[in-house]
Amino acid sequence: MKKKNERRGPKIRALLLMALALTAGLLVTGCSRGVHKAQVKYLVGVSMADESVRWREVLREELEDSAAGLENTRFIFRNASGSAAKQKEDINRLLEDGIDLLIVTPTDVDQMTPVIARVYGQIPVIVMDRGVEGFDYTEFIGPDNILVGEQGAVLVEEIVDEAYYKGILEIGEASYISEERSRAFEKHVNKAGHYSNKVLLEKATKDAAEDKLMAHPEYLSGVGVIFAHTDTVAQGIRRALVRLDRRDIAVVVVDDSGDVENLDLLESGDYAALIECPTGGREAVSAAMEFLKNDTQPPQQLILRSTPLRAADARVYREKSERAGEAPAELEIHMGYVQIDEDSAFRVANTTSILNTAKREGIDVTLAATEPDLASQEAQVRAFIREGMDIIAVSPVVAEGWETVLGEAKAAGVPVILCDRGVDAPIDLYDCFIGADYQEEGRKCADWLLRERIGTGQVQVLELLGTEGSSPARDRHAGFMEELDKDENFVVCASLPCDFSKEKGKQEVAAYLEENGLDFDAIYAHNDDMALGAVEALEEYGVMPGADVLIMSVDGTRDALKALRSGKLNAVAECTPLLGPAIMEEAREILGGNTRALKILTNEQFFTSSTDQELLSGRGY
Repeated sequence: MKKKNERRGPKIRALLLMALALTAGLLVTGCSRGVHKAQVKYLVGVSMADESVRWREVLREELEDSAAGLENTRFIFRNASGSAAKQKEDINRLLEDGIDLLIVTPTDVDQMTPVIARVYGQIPVIVMDRGVEGFDYTEFIGPDNILVGEQGAVLVEEIVDEAYYKGILEIGEASYISEERSRAFEKHVNKAGHYSNKVLLEKATKDAAEDKLMAHPEYLSGVGVIFAHTDTVAQGIRRALVRLDRRDIAVVVVDDSGDVENLDLLESGDYAALIECPTGGREAVSAAMEFLKNDTQPPQQLILRSTPLRAADARVYREKSERAGEAPAELEIHMGYVQIDEDSAFRVANTTSILNTAKREGIDVTLAATEPDLASQEAQVRAFIREGMDIIAVSPVVAEGWETVLGEAKAAGVPVILCDRGVDAPIDLYDCFIGADYQEEGRKCADWLLRERIGTGQVQVLELLGTEGSSPARDRHAGFMEELDKDENFVVCASLPCDFSKEKGKQEVAAYLEENGLDFDAIYAHNDDMALGAVEALEEYGVMPGADVLIMSVDGTRDALKALRSGKLNAVAECTPLLGPAIMEEAREILGGNTRALKILTNEQFFTSSTDQELLSGRGY
């Protein structure tokens, strides 16, 4: 990998950008009085849930820093101070100001979901910090709080195992985020057989944490490790432990603010371990401007990487963080891409998107289409490592068995991007996953079927399975069953192995009809090719697909949408193969020193016979 030019350091660049912004009169403001849309081209509203929380204070700082150098753009900030009622009022005022895009950290998931959905019907909305119900937003940017809880459990268990059996205490806020982290934490800790207890605070402040422990020192009885859900809470815990002379208790903390002091405390031993949890402010500004300027479709979700750190990791992480604010340099990139050798419509479009985008972006891609088995793909990854590729992208044929070769890539210093399909391996062995939320695709199909056939008696569903062991097949099945099990009248009568193949889809459905007759009411296929094969089998059997049997599929290829328009398919969950732009952009980010994205989940639609015909005919694959 060669740098074509060098960039100025982040601090110098930030000062220059701030000066330019002041000169232009476009500095981020906290008050919208007197703001007129005519003064700027882009007006971005930011509704903060509660800036008294240090994490959101840091988020605002990062948003301001990232927006400082933007031309013809103004950011308007409002602080709801923890009140959902005030946040609703704030958002209404921002809309009156004529904002072009809203960035929001919701105060309350239940109360703010319909408000955000209403705004999304008018302008783009970027949701941060905590999610909302459904998908009525442009993009979500935030951490995976379930993963944060799991990482906390692993760190805590290391400390318990290294010392001796002691109790574990959690301290967090009575909030949606804390609940997610706690649920995952407790599941893992309890599985290991360790005792744990939990204290929830009304407010995640240092004073609240300190006061709670000082008022109830009995909470610390038998405790050897405390898991603090935020670094602000951890500061209060530390003060209480000093006052109570319980400095023997180890503290594992989630660093939500990115304060340098937290790494200092980790290095000094005041914290036993740390989970770095980025805010995503830079990513939010980048996504906002990309959408406003290019009217492009951003990913549905950008899940930020949370990083567990021990004391020995602090120095290296600090050095890396200091470089992370720099814009990625212009890089000469050599990428090895391990593709699955199959001629499905999805895979052909996927390969075309990758190669065309690479050519446009000036990235040298060597594409290797391997046999659809793990051994062939492992061999190709090792070949790319030997060839000195700067970065490797791979579409894993199956989810399991990747730990060894991914470990070899990491040891060689070669980043790996997982594309389209995921793996069952520790997240520190790869840099990013880019693809779809496969469980959600399955849920969408099941939800549609439940609505379509509710109250019609028992509904028998024939399921056509994708490649055994692949993440799309596994997750599409899980998501479908999760929703279908909500109504006992809906039953999967058989699951046929069809390997994402049109030919096998036709063969398996034909064989099933020959043996059992038409004893099912609907077909759920894990991809379009299998569904289209089923259509042919049904027609040859004398059954009218789409009328006598409802058919749902996943992908949204041109042939499937044509069948949807003709009535032979009834519903199609989109799974876009056009991943080239996201892959190439993320490759530059990673090689430029920014590894903050853990998952980039594509924005996808759900098509039925009532979908606008112009939208159906305008698909690119």
